[in-house]
Amino acid sequence: DIACRDSFEAANRTGIANITAGRDRVGFESGVKPSQRSHYKPYPIFHPGPLSAYLSKVPTDDIYSYDGMGEWFKIYELGWNESVPENATQQWYPMRNTSIEWTIPATTPPGQYLLRIEHIFPHKTTEALQLYVNCAQIQINGPGGG
Repeated sequence: DIACRDSFEAANRTGIANITAGRDRVGFESGVKPSQRSHYKPYPIFHPGPLSAYLSKVPTDDIYSYDGMGEWFKIYELGWNESVPENATQQWYPMRNTSIEWTIPATTPPGQYLLRIEHIFPHKTTEALQLYVNCAQIQINGPGGG
C-alpha cells in the first residue's frame, strides 16, 4: 500500500498535474474521508512523526497503468523540530499543518511520475507504526540533468 496501490483503482479517473521542476510548488492537503463528514474540510495533522515525499518515474508511456511498484527516491522531508522542548506539543514540523508544499528539485529529469507523500506516526508505547500515504500523477517538465 505504500507504493500507491490503494490509489491505483482511481488512477484513470484523475488528472495529471503539469509541474516545472525547480519552479512550481506542489503539495498535499490533509483532510478526512468524505464518509466521516458531510463535506470535505482540511484537517490539521495531529499525529507526531516525520513526513516525506517521493517520486517514482513511470516506466512506460502510460501513467494510468503504473501502480508504483518500481523504484522511488526521496525529494522532500519534514522531521523533528530541535528548537522545541521535548515535551512541547509541536515537536515535529508537520504537526498542525493542513497542507504541506515544496518545490520539485530542478534537476529532476522530465517525464511522468507518481508523487507520494507519507506521514509516519511512530507509537512509543506499542512499537507500532501508522502510515498515512497518498499519491498523485504528475508530468515533470524542465531541463532535468540530475
